[in-house]
Amino acid sequence: MHDVDYEKWQRERDFIEEEMRRLMTGATLGSGQDCRIRRGFFTALVERREAAARRLMEADRLRHRRKWKTPTAAAPRAQDITSLVSQDAIPVTTEEVRL
Repeated sequence: MHDVDYEKWQRERDFIEEEMRRLMTGATLGSGQDCRIRRGFFTALVERREAAARRLMEADRLRHRRKWKTPTAAAPRAQDITSLVSQDAIPVTTEEVRL
C-alpha cells in the first residue's frame, strides 16, 4: 500500500516538475499579461505539487495509525497485575527488591 502511494506521488511530482521546466524554458519576453499568466500557471503547479505531498504524508499517517490500532500483544489487565502482587511474584516494598 505504501509503495503504491509513493509511486503515485512520484509520478505526479515528475509530471508537475516537467511542466514547470517547460514553463521556465519556454518563457520568452512578452507582455506583462503573458508574464502574469505564466506566473499563475507556475503557482498552480507548485500548489498541486504541495497537495500531492500532503496526500502522501496523510496516507503514511493513516497507515501508521492503522498499524498501532491492530492488537499485537495485549496489555496486562489490572486484575492480572493484582494477582501477581498477591502471589508475591512482584516485590511490593523496597526491602524485597535486591540490587
